[in-house]
Amino acid sequence: MTFMVNENVALLTGRIFGLDSQLLFDVLIQGCAVFLLFIFLSYILINPVRKVLENRQEKVKNDLESAAKDREDAAKLKTEYDEKLQNADAEADEILTAARKKAVKNEENIVAEAKEEAARIITSYIKE
Repeated sequence: MTFMVNENVALLTGRIFGLDSQLLFDVLIQGCAVFLLFIFLSYILINPVRKVLENRQEKVKNDLESAAKDREDAAKLKTEYDEKLQNADAEADEILTAARKKAVKNEENIVAEAKEEAARIITSYIKE
């Protein structure tokens, strides 16, 4: 019964769902204000955030490029280091070989001098 009374009152007063036109107008204005506020804040807040994200994306891209370049440089330096290490090993082998040859020559000279000295001693002993 109450529903019927409310329905009859709405029909007589021209209200929809028992709401007057002023309230509907206020709700419509508030809805438009919220929509405009959303658009305004989107422009103010979202664009700077978008710029920050773009800058960050650019920085990450540059960092990745820099890392790739550093990796290539490191590979080149490692290759150069390995070559120098191999050259150093070869050079060390050459130096050791030369030192052995020199040692053998010195040994031969010492042995030859010792033999000559022994021969002189023997000849001087025989003469005496």
